[in-house]
Amino acid sequence: MNSRIFLQRLFEGYVLSFRKLSWHTTSNYSDITAAELGHFSELGAKLGYLVRREMNWHFPRDLCWVPFGSKEAYLYLERENKDSRCKHTIEKMLNPANSKEVSLLVASFGFLRPGSFDWAKEQFRRGLLSHQSALLYAWVGLDENMGPFTVNAAVIDVDGVVECRANPSIDEGGFWQINYECEHADWR
Repeated sequence: MNSRIFLQRLFEGYVLSFRKLSWHTTSNYSDITAAELGHFSELGAKLGYLVRREMNWHFPRDLCWVPFGSKEAYLYLERENKDSRCKHTIEKMLNPANSKEVSLLVASFGFLRPGSFDWAKEQFRRGLLSHQSALLYAWVGLDENMGPFTVNAAVIDVDGVVECRANPSIDEGGFWQINYECEHADWR
């Protein structure tokens, strides 16, 4: 499986298992950040990686998957909630001092405006090294407190950008869920 398909499946698994994160309408953004980091931590461990939090002294990374016997991360994930943190986060991830040895970069945002999502996608497209691929996904809308939202995803690599969208909703009990509805021909 190549890195593009792996990152697409990583997003698909996030969408399909989102309901299990138990993010309720009474929860806050810190709750979903903790749940998402837990999700990716558990997944990395199940795939046989050492999972490290806040790895790297000068540029702490939210979460990394490190192969046994290696000092370098294979996957590096940053999770932010606010649109105002987009520029800083993407620049941090693309800083060669922080990520030049990393193969897979994952940027997860709890909320981005459409223009910020497009900006981040373009920064990844221009800033990735030849051996890198990235997954960018975010809850995208015009107002972080009001919605409506879509969950946009983009996988970026040397071959280009492929995108997908999913639709979040709230069930009768007040829990958020995401319905995977990606039908783009170039997504897998």
